[in-house]
Amino acid sequence: MSYFHSTTIHYGEVPAGWSQETPGNDLKPPVLSEGNTYQVTCGMFDTESRVAVFSIKNGKVVRD
Repeated sequence: MSYFHSTTIHYGEVPAGWSQETPGNDLKPPVLSEGNTYQVTCGMFDTESRVAVFSIKNGKVVRD
């Protein structure tokens, strides 16, 4: 099992000890909107990367 198996990601928040590549310069990311599909990729050091695809429907996150 990966060390980060239970890590939770909160959009727009960077956990202590982590870095954010996009957007840079400590800028906040754009607001997520309905009708778009999003993807988050987490590069892992102890196993292969993890990818999640999701969208926003009725104001809630839905895994696609």
